[in-house]
This record gives sequence, C-alpha cells and structure tokens, in this order.
Amino acid sequence: GMKLTGTVRFPKPDAVWGEGIDEKVSLIPMEAPTTMKWTEPLKTPKKFGVIQMKKQLKRKLGPLLLQPYYEIRNRFAEIIQEAIYEDLPKEHSNWIVIPFGFSKFSTKEDYVQVPHIDLLRKADIATLLQHYKIWSQDFLEFLAKNNHVKTAALAHYNGNVEQYAMEMLTLDYTMNIWIPTEPVQAWPLAFTTGHQCDETRTMTPSPDMDDPHKYLLQSESTSNDWYTRWNMQTDEVYVWDSRTVAHTAVKRGDGTGERSAISCVLMIVHQNEELLPPITSPPADFLCYTERVLKIMTKSHGSTAESLLAYMGYHRLCDDPPTAQPPSLSNSRLREFVLSKIVGKG
Repeated sequence: GMKLTGTVRFPKPDAVWGEGIDEKVSLIPMEAPTTMKWTEPLKTPKKFGVIQMKKQLKRKLGPLLLQPYYEIRNRFAEIIQEAIYEDLPKEHSNWIVIPFGFSKFSTKEDYVQVPHIDLLRKADIATLLQHYKIWSQDFLEFLAKNNHVKTAALAHYNGNVEQYAMEMLTLDYTMNIWIPTEPVQAWPLAFTTGHQCDETRTMTPSPDMDDPHKYLLQSESTSNDWYTRWNMQTDEVYVWDSRTVAHTAVKRGDGTGERSAISCVLMIVHQNEELLPPITSPPADFLCYTERVLKIMTKSHGSTAESLLAYMGYHRLCDDPPTAQPPSLSNSRLREFVLSKIVGKG
C-alpha cells in the first residue's frame, strides 16, 4: 500500500502543555469500515476502530449540523444515545448510556497534536464525577435526564444522584466517538494502543481545565504504530476506548487545510440491582446537588450556579431538608442565559 507519514508532537517530561518535540511518524491505513455494533471496536485487541454509520443515523445528523451549538449538543447526545440503545443486546437491556464531553471542531486551534489518552486507565465513576470538572457537569446533567437514574436516586438516595452513581452504577465501557462533518483532507486523527506506550505522564491540558489526561512522552525504544482511516467520509465513525487508546491530530505536509468533526465521550453503565439500599420514605421530590458540585459550578459560573443546577434538574442542596422549594424556572430568558453559560464558547 502507499506509505503515509506525518508529524506529531511529544511533550518533554517537564514541558508546559503544548510544547514538545515534533517527530515524524508513519501511518497505517485502516480497513474500509463495515456496519457493526457501536461497542464492537472496544472488544478488539486494539480497542479502537472505524465503523460505517447506518443510513437512518446519517439522515438524522445531516440537518442537525446547521443548528447553533447548544441545539447540536443536546440533540446529538439524544441521537447517539438512541443509536447505541438500539444496538444493545436483549440481555443488556438495563444498560444506561450517558454522554458527556462534547466538542464540535472546525478550526486549527482545536487540533491537539500531542498524543494523549482522554481518561486515566483507572478512571471509574467516582473519578469522572470528581476529577473532570467540565465533564463532571455534563455527566451530572445527563444522569439527571435518565428516568431510571432519577427514579432510583429519588427513591433510594433522597435525590443525591452523585452518591447513587458512585455506589450503585457499574462502568461497562468508556468510549469516544468522532464523526467528520466533511471528508477529512487535513490533520487526520490517528490512534495507537496505550499498552504500546512506554512512558506516559498525567498532565492537565490548561489552567481552565482540571481534567487529567495521559500524554505519551517521546521514548527511544518505542516507535508506535499509528492507525488512521485515510480520506475518512462523513458516514464513517471512529470509536475508541477512552481509557486505553492514545490519539492525536497528525500534521501532514505544511499543515495547511482544516477538518471539521463532532465528537463526544460516552459511558455505558448498569445498576447493581441487588445492592440498592431500602427506599427512603417518602421518596424525595427533587434531585439534589452536593456542596462539592456547588463549589465547582460556582467556580465556573459565579452567582448563576444555582440557576444552572436547577436547569440541569438539581433543585436543592443535598444537606437541605427534602421539602425545600426549588427556584422557579419558567422564564425562557433564563433558559437562554443558562444555555449560554453551560455551553461556553463551543
């Protein structure tokens, strides 16, 4: 086949985020994709792959991409959730799909040319709720939208979703999905398996993100095999394991040209039915947030934190009596304001 090469950047052990040594890598083209279940690539030894999108999914996503960012975010989450639920075998009908970490990329600044693994290998539900600030907010928001989660948390945990999730949910998969919104001509995404990496180090990408990622350090003894889907089309989807697969944008030639894509991270979890504590009497009326979540939200959103939490479905502090009245949220201007806050710059 043809020989493809490109450049990636390896950080030095003590490097500031984004600085490093540019190194030439060779790229191995992936096979043309077939339609397979969403979790299939995660079960392969490499734990990444490219799948062919089903036609009806392509039809749903097409018009969506013309919408404003926050509309895309919420609808994209729903569409992907539905697609994965349709795929789950009968024996996993109790699995719950929780999306978080949305991105819509279309400019140079967004290409991360540093090979990294999004989540730490040992990341569990508690880690995701407590150490990934921006993603934790998404996570709590989408947990609250799930009826099963909401009902169980209200009945058994007095509305404390965070405690319910940490004690009752088992993590089956963490997966990234990445869909190009136009054919990929520049800055392709490439993958290598985490276990091939001699040295990694945990770094936080930037001061306003507290999310620990693992980065590959340059290592004399290892030259990794980097895989990419050459000339990837808009009905193809990358799927990879968020805890073990390293990925990077690869600079080709002089780095001119752009690519655009939409992506998110998803968690597939299930509830340990036999462990549920007794029902609290009577069940709480509203979900509640912990002091910790209020702190995180206040740090990001100041005095609007409580309205935001209410918008996300969390109407009181967990330590308050369960009867505390939630703030009223009928005002549609508040909704718009809240959305602009949650979404940030997109």
